[in-house]
Amino acid sequence: MEKRSRPGFGRKFKLIHLIIVALVVMIVTAAATYLITTGGFGAQKYYNDAKAYVEIEKIIEENYIGDANSDTLYNAAASAMVRSIDDKWSYYMSPEEYAAYKLSSANEYAGIGVSVKLNDKGKFEIFAVEDGTPAATAGLNVGQTIVSVDGQLTEGMTTAELQELIRSKLNKNFPMVIADEKGNESSVTISCEVIYKNPISSKMLENNIGYIKIENFEAGSSEGAIGAIEKLTAEGAKSFIFDVRDNPGGLVSELVSLLDYLLPDGDLFVSVDKAGKETVQTSDKVCLSAKMAVLVNENSYSAAEFFAAALQEYDWATIVGEHTTGKARSQVTIELSNGGAIHISTKKYLTPQRVDLAEAGGIKPDIEAHNTEGHNSPAQCSDKSAELRVINKDNKGELSMATENRFKMSQERLDALKKELLYLETDKAKEVAEQIKEARSFGDLSENSEYDEAKTEQGKLYSRIAELKSLVENAEIVEKVDTGMRKGAVTLGSRVKVRDLDDGYEEDYTIVGSQEANPMEGRVSDDSPFGRGLYGHVAGEKITVDAPAGELHFEILSVENG
Repeated sequence: MEKRSRPGFGRKFKLIHLIIVALVVMIVTAAATYLITTGGFGAQKYYNDAKAYVEIEKIIEENYIGDANSDTLYNAAASAMVRSIDDKWSYYMSPEEYAAYKLSSANEYAGIGVSVKLNDKGKFEIFAVEDGTPAATAGLNVGQTIVSVDGQLTEGMTTAELQELIRSKLNKNFPMVIADEKGNESSVTISCEVIYKNPISSKMLENNIGYIKIENFEAGSSEGAIGAIEKLTAEGAKSFIFDVRDNPGGLVSELVSLLDYLLPDGDLFVSVDKAGKETVQTSDKVCLSAKMAVLVNENSYSAAEFFAAALQEYDWATIVGEHTTGKARSQVTIELSNGGAIHISTKKYLTPQRVDLAEAGGIKPDIEAHNTEGHNSPAQCSDKSAELRVINKDNKGELSMATENRFKMSQERLDALKKELLYLETDKAKEVAEQIKEARSFGDLSENSEYDEAKTEQGKLYSRIAELKSLVENAEIVEKVDTGMRKGAVTLGSRVKVRDLDDGYEEDYTIVGSQEANPMEGRVSDDSPFGRGLYGHVAGEKITVDAPAGELHFEILSVENG
């Protein structure tokens, strides 16, 4: 009996798909025939593999009784192929997944600026709202629940489905229905935008301990962490806790940049390619000499592990927490013609002492401490006293800075700082966001210098905003800051010539406000350690500046005012 096609099944596949399949078969056959005859590119094996894939898809199309989507079939086949190499760090990304991945690698995501969780009633409850995002502008608050998005009820959705629904509204305004804790519903108009998520947060703990949380080592993390260190130092921090718990890693360049700032000269990081060739990245002599601890757990991966391992091997910090996993392989992301990509392991990484953390099974903490309440603060380690005991362990030089008069200022000075802060948070932030948006339109972010420059500018912007907020929040208004200021003393606007007593060289500087500062051009901020060290002194006097790199000694040769 002649086989008949099931009525209507053929209509499930678009005509254009059938044409594409036919073209693929023709092209694959022609190309493979040529390559077989010339001995190129795997010859018969690759031809047979391509032919088998087309045969399998054709069999599904002609025989499967249910629905079959060609894109789903392809993505599943590609994903299974990469999974078969049995490397959990290698994977295939569909075009949609790759687009989201490129944003996350830049510490950006498409969304409205909230974090949600499914509560015990099955509702999407907001537990965090990020400042400066569409959600904050629309007035969304912690504790509210999301009822619907653009008319689609969220009940029964997974978190991933809700995220995908919101991302589908990128660069659009849409209505969202929310409910308060009493169940009262209201509608707001909101937009989905590309949002920068600052991977660094910091605060001062008791005993002048600076706490810095590093969410990941993606773009901007190094500059953000260094900015946090310098901000906390200016506030009087004498020791530091770096929290890399639940940090999935990121870019080697960001890791090396931060380690170079912290550690003295020596090897920082070693990568080994498939041929066994080593590439070693090193540090210079300038370093941060302070007491340090690093918090880790089983979810501290890759760059986070190597950050802790390098500090441990240099005896520069004490590692506290849980045994880490041991991810010591690097991946490259190779874009495919369909818009997707393959993220595949191509190198192995070694610590400064040439330890393969994958073979070693991760990092063994100096002090075991288990977290049972989450990872939002260092106080939530099961043994908080262990952290403080470690950070005060006498294994590093003291880092101190003179802090008197640091936040004393006139009302005029405070008003100027507030004005600068407002400008940076509004006009400047919009300007930088536009630069990033424009740079992103140029294409591949991995080789986009305009995008890199814009992201660097954004990192500097966030660091300065954090510094200004600290100054404004801790300002002490006095009628006359410079009581007893001597004639010819260094003040705002002074032109100063100094001699470095350690190296002997002479330099000219102008003392300016922080917004105009550019040390490379001789303009020094009056809020910097050097500017504060000079302030109030006259020609002929010697000063000592307690900077993060250590004590610096200068003689003031001349001061010009007016």
